[in-house]
Amino acid sequence: MTIENPKSETSDEKVTLLRPKLSFETITFSDGTTLTLDDDDIVVFVGPNNAGKSAALRELEEWVGSSHAGLVIKNATVRQIGTTNDLRQYLEAKAQKIGATNSLRYAGIGYSIHSSHLTFFDTLSTRHTVSSFFAKRVTTETRIQDSNAAPSLALFRDPPTHPIHLLMMDPELTKDISNKFRHAFGKDLTPFRAGGSQFPLYVGERPTTPAGKDELSREFIEALQSSNVMLETQGDGMRSFASVILHVLAAQTHSIQFLTSRKLFSIRLKRGSSVVT
Repeated sequence: MTIENPKSETSDEKVTLLRPKLSFETITFSDGTTLTLDDDDIVVFVGPNNAGKSAALRELEEWVGSSHAGLVIKNATVRQIGTTNDLRQYLEAKAQKIGATNSLRYAGIGYSIHSSHLTFFDTLSTRHTVSSFFAKRVTTETRIQDSNAAPSLALFRDPPTHPIHLLMMDPELTKDISNKFRHAFGKDLTPFRAGGSQFPLYVGERPTTPAGKDELSREFIEALQSSNVMLETQGDGMRSFASVILHVLAAQTHSIQFLTSRKLFSIRLKRGSSVVT
């Protein structure tokens, strides 16, 4: 994305806002198998219960901040895009700023980073202080519920606490997420703006907004409810998929590359070993 340069003498001058990024370059498993990954590759873990699938994901999340070997992941290398200065500029533009200058924190959904800790981004041994901005593991316990209705919020005044709040505030992101959901399931994903105490997501055919009306109009609401159903009433596959893409949205990664990746690795985990298939 771009933001206007506050130092520019003309409104046409723009500066590029880089979103700093960490991604795995290599992953070495407990049996010595090493994967070399491109930036947009997908890794899928398959195997029986207690084979180490959840442990691998947990250890990879922890590796981003600590680089310590675990039971399943013995080593990994991480590629870095951006610098501390890029991270500061990005958070200045995108994050919720909390506190006075000497205690300033940059916060968003899933992270809260003290401004003095941003320099640790460039140091592997201390990166845990900023790692929550770069890594998010959707746990087994919450992967279905995370796409449930968001609590009510004074949009554009209070900081968002749920990914659905971001959809409510940005029609273009809503369209982007809905297009990806339609690609997977053949149905639209529409936030219900007139939800009252909650903002749920509806699944089905998104109705056309009546001429001269908006999504809070009675006509739109009646059309939405007559041709759609609440996401919470649907199967685990739809709800889990929605949770994942919403979490990616919450991390402010607007290009969801994993949905159209060029290469897919399947890692079959067994007790005490791992085999690449």
